[in-house]
Amino acid sequence: MVVAAGLLAAPAGAAAFSLDFRAQGQVAVLAGMSLPGPGFGSVEVQINGSIWSIGAALGVAYQRYPSPDGDMLDGGVFHAAFQWRFVALISEEVYLWFDPHLDLGMELGGARGASGSWFKGEGYGGLSLDFAVFPPPDGDPHVVLTVQYRWTPPGVHAPDSAPDHLMLFGLGYRGAG
Repeated sequence: MVVAAGLLAAPAGAAAFSLDFRAQGQVAVLAGMSLPGPGFGSVEVQINGSIWSIGAALGVAYQRYPSPDGDMLDGGVFHAAFQWRFVALISEEVYLWFDPHLDLGMELGGARGASGSWFKGEGYGGLSLDFAVFPPPDGDPHVVLTVQYRWTPPGVHAPDSAPDHLMLFGLGYRGAG
């Protein structure tokens, strides 16, 4: 028992060990547009969470985009992504206000149009920013503005006519600490 207490105690003059536990959870509603494209063409609901700097996001979306035949496809997709929220490693004070993150994800779903039904599947990389609107200093839940950019490399999505670039804008409700 004395040995265990000695191992956990900080040496004289040193700070005690702290995990400095940083976590966040968020629910967001986003509207998206493909680039280039006909304007806003998707609505998405997303939940995400992270511990320290590693996180995950899950969401469902309605999307509208051109088919290979030229007509418009409407459909739903499920998406999942891994996130790296690197500012969480630097400063908790900055992390509450400004939280950029890198995303690596995938979408699966289907769509219908005048030319028939289509399967939709793709992998994407992304860069996102959650910016807090007057967060409380203790990390209580607060509103964030969310901007997300997703890029799908050519050949990594079906149908091929699905957009390579997607911008999403929205509001989230976030708790962080």
